Amino acid sequence: MALAGCTRPALDSEDIAYTREVIAPYRDADDKRTCIEFLFGDEPGRTLGFTPRGLSPWAGLALALHDGRMNQATQLTSPPLAATGNTE
Repeated sequence: MALAGCTRPALDSEDIAYTREVIAPYRDADDKRTCIEFLFGDEPGRTLGFTPRGLSPWAGLALALHDGRMNQATQLTSPPLAATGNTE
């Protein structure tokens, strides 16, 4: 999403921190239900009969975009490994 230039969905910094905390125990989940609950938030999940998790609409996608943009910014400001003499 970040590489595609997406700017939305977006959450404020407090909601990003909360979303990260709620999602953390489920980061390795690979079942469809959990993925939908966390990527799309409570409102869409509720329409499918899923468990509300206290998340804003598009919470997981907003967190993924936020983290992707932060990683992208870090890569732009960090010198390439070869330039530092470090190959790891």
